Amino acid sequence: MQGGKFFAFNGMKEIIAKVILGTFQQCPELKGGIKMAVEHTPTNVVHKGTKGGTTGCGTDTNVKSDHWVSTGSRVNCDKNGCKN
Repeated sequence: MQGGKFFAFNGMKEIIAKVILGTFQQCPELKGGIKMAVEHTPTNVVHKGTKGGTTGCGTDTNVKSDHWVSTGSRVNCDKNGCKN
């Protein structure tokens, strides 16, 4: 039983290290990696995607880039590409 607890701790340590090093997007332990989101601050709509790229629904976050911030919030955009 103690061996199992030790293994679980080491596994979490590895996941935390991947997150810190920025390799978490390819981390199979997190089942697909961490999904990134970006918020359009004037509307408070959270889209699937990253700042400096294109959202899941096709919006270019480079246009008026000061209107976009990376967030850990849940996606609330209801357009195709973001909602699914």
